[in-house]
Amino acid sequence: MNADEKKAYQEARRRIRKCLFSWYRKEPVALDLSSMGLTAVPPELGELFVLRELHLSGNQLTTAPAELAKLTDLTKLDLSSNRLTALPTVDRLTSLTWLNLFGNQLAALPVALGNLA
Repeated sequence: MNADEKKAYQEARRRIRKCLFSWYRKEPVALDLSSMGLTAVPPELGELFVLRELHLSGNQLTTAPAELAKLTDLTKLDLSSNRLTALPTVDRLTSLTWLNLFGNQLAALPVALGNLA
């Protein structure tokens, strides 16, 4: 990880911690990690069980974070304008009603995508 990637990663971790604090205060939970140059997402993302919206657009992700499977309350997910070539299974994201995958390099979508809200 170069210096810029490390700085973006640390900023993402800070935003995740801030989001956790908002959840403790019972505020609506949304997290915007867009356009940060991220090549990976901090594993702490998987701790945001009540996250409703996640914006990861405009980064350099080549794979969707595995932590997404833990975010079962997620209703809105923006993974647009990354470098994704595949998606992990999304069958656990049963609350998902909005998904943006525009501007990636996806060859196919998971079959389970058709079963979501």
